[in-house]
Amino acid sequence: MKVMVARYIYFILFIFLLPFVSADNTKVLICLGSNASKYHSGYCRGMKRCTHAEMWVTKSEAKLMGRTPCGYCY
Repeated sequence: MKVMVARYIYFILFIFLLPFVSADNTKVLICLGSNASKYHSGYCRGMKRCTHAEMWVTKSEAKLMGRTPCGYCY
């Protein structure tokens, strides 16, 4: 539950801080699971473990959410 609350707080923060961050408009794929911590260039083998919803976001947004690059596709 605490992880979900933290993710929502990160999400709200990046909405407000987005205009002040240098924009990288490259679209990346993230898994919305509670344990997910990576972003992907597409449907790589790292996304096979995602059992929750997926969402395309910009790389800047993913970094603001605390996501790091996937070891398989980056």
